[in-house]
Formats: sequence, structure tokens, C-alpha cells
Amino acid sequence: MINTKGYGKGAVVLVAIGVIAYASTLVQKDPAPLAPKPGEAVVAEAVKGFSVSAEGIAPAMFASAPDPRGVSVRHVFDRLVEYDRRSDRIVAGLATRWEVSEDGRSYTFYLRKNVVFQTTPTYRPEHAFSARDVIFTFARLMKDDHTYRNARDSEDYRKVGFPELLASVGSDGPEKVTFELSVAYPKFLGNLAMDFASIRSEEYGERMTAAGTPQQFSEMPVGTGPLIPVVSGKGDARAWRYAVNPDYWGDAIPTEQPKELPRQVIPPSTYGID
Repeated sequence: MINTKGYGKGAVVLVAIGVIAYASTLVQKDPAPLAPKPGEAVVAEAVKGFSVSAEGIAPAMFASAPDPRGVSVRHVFDRLVEYDRRSDRIVAGLATRWEVSEDGRSYTFYLRKNVVFQTTPTYRPEHAFSARDVIFTFARLMKDDHTYRNARDSEDYRKVGFPELLASVGSDGPEKVTFELSVAYPKFLGNLAMDFASIRSEEYGERMTAAGTPQQFSEMPVGTGPLIPVVSGKGDARAWRYAVNPDYWGDAIPTEQPKELPRQVIPPSTYGID
């Protein structure tokens, strides 16, 4: 776990996720990393290595095996529920609890309060996370003509059978969302923990539409997760940069990286990554 409580709101920690495109390539160890001086701010970059080539790591835009898209999606966005690998259970995310009807066809989620979407150099949210964002998120998956429909997310939505399964998504106030299913489906919660169900900001979409820059919705995404994209890779998987979200509602950043992949925290500019 990477504890975010040790960083003040003024401290910026950039995180670069490097995608290494050579088979069996490991991230080389720094023989003598420089230790920070007492009282000196710690600025570091985390590098993740992959043993296969990848298209990129822009959230919700690329996929390979292993999927580097998940590296960023898991940290930029949150979902209503999350899959906890340690307990092998579905746990609370942006929903603190949920209820299932007796016939198994209705799921009601009670949303977490006081969660705000990320602030970026070009966007500052005016509204907190609410049921409207959940409805917006699933509308972009359910409607083929939605302005912010994403082909990759929609394909994953289709693969798990949601077009036939999900009848409607509605709200009863800003903190309560109900999903109506066509049939009882015990795996529904597990599917909501998948990347395609990452919650997006309705306000951000509306703001980008009004500004005539809808492409920014995908190119510089905004979520509620612990990391904020601050520099777009623009086609270079190694060039994305992330900052710690000072307004993150959780306590820590889950690393969630496969055990077989090497990992280390290195000083900036090491190995040519700035």
C-alpha cells in the first residue's frame, strides 16, 4: 500500500507508469539511489514493467495482455463496488452498501457522501459525486448514440451480457441508485467491479461539450480515484504523468500490481524517464 497521508496537499508526487515492450525485460535496479536530505520533499516516480508490448495506458482507451489499461483505470477511477484480491470478495467502493430484492432482479446502492471528482489545471468540479454520475456512466454504455460512448468500454459491457440483462438505472435522490435487471443474475456485483463500470463525471462531460472539446473527456480523464492524470501521453505509453489526489476519499493507494512484475520507486529522470 502507498500511504497518501504522509504527503501534504502542497506536495506533488508524479507517477509514471512505464510499459516495457521487450519480452522478459526487467526494470533495472539503481545501484545507488539518492536518499532525500532531512526535511527535503520526496518526489518520486513509480515504474511498472510489462513483459509484452502494449498499445498504451490512457484510461479506458487501450488493452493488451496483461492489460496495462488497468494500471491507470484502477487508480484514476473508482467503481460502485471493488474486487478485493486479498479476501476474494466484493467490497464497498463508491457505494457504501447495497440491497438485493428477494427475486434477485433489483439492486439498490447507497452512495458514499462527500466524494468529489478530481481537480485538474483545466477543470474544477462544482458538484460532488452523486447518483447523476452513476446514471450518466451507464447511459454512455447503454446508448449507442451517446456523446461519450466509448467503443472499448461498450464492448466489455456487451461481452458480459449487460445489454440484455440491464433493464434500467434510476435514482431516488442524490445518494441512492437502483439497477433493474431482466432476470436474476448472481454475478452482477462482480461485473460492476470491472473497469468498464468505472464511474465518470456527468458535470465534466457537460463542461467539455459546452467548451467544444469533447475529446478531452477521454484524452485527459477525470475520476474520483487516488491518482490524477496531469500530463497526457499523446500516444507514448511512457509519457503519462499522474499526481496524488489531495481530495481522495480513501486512506491509501492500492498498488494492485501482479506479483510477478518487478517494482521499485526511483528518483526522477532515472533511466531517461522524466
